[in-house]
Amino acid sequence: MSQRSSLSGLRVLVTGASRGIGRATTLALLRGGAAVLATARDAERLASLEREVSSADLETLAVDLLDDAGGARLIGAATARPLDGVVHSAGVCRLGSVEDTSAEALDLNWQVNFREPYLLTQALLPSLRAQRGLVVFINSGAGVQAGPGWSAYAASKHALRALANSLRSEEAGTVRVSTVYPGRTASDMQAAVRQHEGKTYDPAAFVQPEDVAAGVCLAFQTAAPAVVEEISIRPSG
Repeated sequence: MSQRSSLSGLRVLVTGASRGIGRATTLALLRGGAAVLATARDAERLASLEREVSSADLETLAVDLLDDAGGARLIGAATARPLDGVVHSAGVCRLGSVEDTSAEALDLNWQVNFREPYLLTQALLPSLRAQRGLVVFINSGAGVQAGPGWSAYAASKHALRALANSLRSEEAGTVRVSTVYPGRTASDMQAAVRQHEGKTYDPAAFVQPEDVAAGVCLAFQTAAPAVVEEISIRPSG
């Protein structure tokens, strides 16, 4: 499998870039030489990222993808110049049993974890086709196997897996598609999950966001026509 020597010359959109895997991926892509359009809802955290990086290769845009106007702004910014890839890292995790999960939690999981990646990918396809680009979906171990209390979240991630598989077949030869399945990863989201489960949170016990970001970079470094279709990154313990 051949690899690019660097990511120089690539321009990549990363959603959920203000924290966790999205932030680590943004930093890793920049270190590799790519230009990144980093987006998230939290303008303050994005500003902090800009101060830390201080690079002309980083562009940030604070938008709420659940807002139609915000989504339109993002699509306009992403397609203003050639786009070589998108990393769908934005996500939420609302847990609960089938009996107890509210309609609001069900809808939020679905909208953020599946509907928005679907619609954003759909809007970006002409630009990605022009560059023979790459779409990376940050999924979850729950996108492969659903445990008790995870039904709504896992359903949204199973749907995301189906989207990736269908898109890969539809766009074969034009747009490459990769899915990354992180196991439990040290993040704000994981801290909230552990609290929900009534367990302690020790970041050192989980996959580090930087390790997931390395998997994303591998997908971008793999030269076409080869594609890294799926990567599973899990804690070894």
